[in-house]
Amino acid sequence: MKSEEMFKGFAVAAGKGRFDEKIQLGGEPHDCKVSSLDTHGAMSAFEFTGSGGGPRHLHHEQDEWIYVVDGELEIELDGERRRLATGESVFIPRKVKHVWVSDGDHPAKILNVYQPAGKMEDFFRKLGSYRTEEPIHEVLTIDQFRRLFEEHGMDLTGPPLTGEWKVSDEGRIVRIS
Repeated sequence: MKSEEMFKGFAVAAGKGRFDEKIQLGGEPHDCKVSSLDTHGAMSAFEFTGSGGGPRHLHHEQDEWIYVVDGELEIELDGERRRLATGESVFIPRKVKHVWVSDGDHPAKILNVYQPAGKMEDFFRKLGSYRTEEPIHEVLTIDQFRRLFEEHGMDLTGPPLTGEWKVSDEGRIVRIS
């Protein structure tokens, strides 16, 4: 985006991603609303509608802010769990282990902001490029999954809030409950 375009602003329609890009994570929409390209890397913002936020992890360089537009979340920050309802938000400083999942009968809709943007857009694009019926953590080996996080400035620190993982002798992640 050219500097003069940035000062004019822009709009992104409901159900659309910035630059008309569609990212699906596990079949759930993850729309970039403000790109790192718009902010010279200062931040990026996403709208996510779905059931989960992936495995436990931490960001080395990004602070994260989650605002619940609709639904409820169960979130864990450094081992402490709490619930968030519509209209509530949580700020997650960099290097804090965290994970979240939709809490309730329907998926939650959240706004998710990263500051600075780092490689988060590339991370979500890469995850979305695996178009498979299997969960991404079952497609990749634990080493490949861990490397994917590391290449994008994060550490994989454990399984999602729902279910437990076991690593097979072949290095595959298997959900055991």
